[in-house]
Amino acid sequence: MQQAVISCKQTYSYLPKVLCIDEFKALKTSYSKMNFIYVDGESGKIIDILPTRQCRYLLSYFLKYSRKQRLNVRYVVMDMNAHYGSWIKQVFPNAEIVTDRFHIVQHINRTFNQLRCQIMKKYLNQSDSTQQKMGRRMKRYGRLLMKYEEDLDDKKYVYHYLFKTELTETMIVNEILLYDEELKE
Repeated sequence: MQQAVISCKQTYSYLPKVLCIDEFKALKTSYSKMNFIYVDGESGKIIDILPTRQCRYLLSYFLKYSRKQRLNVRYVVMDMNAHYGSWIKQVFPNAEIVTDRFHIVQHINRTFNQLRCQIMKKYLNQSDSTQQKMGRRMKRYGRLLMKYEEDLDDKKYVYHYLFKTELTETMIVNEILLYDEELKE
């Protein structure tokens, strides 16, 4: 990692049209807990690794680039870190902020899983044994709800003790989706 930092000493002479930014756990040699990295979004090449992700440091760092170079940046791809938005608009006024797809998918998955847990707990807390069984099924087979539909096995029948029968993964998901209207949305 130290070699990567050494090999990308900045000359402040080039900024790409697509700039990807992120932070990562710092090196032992860094004075901050998190480092900041920015990459050319088209070539995938690291432009620089910075010792901190503090907004005031990043603002002063990127202002070292000429205004012409900063105006050339059309897209800044980043995670959903709200702190970056303010200085990015100052430094790159022509840039559109784009949330990277990894973080969008991660956010959707977390939200869906929270909804599944909320519904599952609603069933588990019922006095009716049928509804409790539905809650246990949602808990046990929740990972199947997170799979892409085309990745679900619809051919191989396996015995599942919570259903007391042989079912495919597709059949399990279809059964669980019938339990609550909120999951269908």
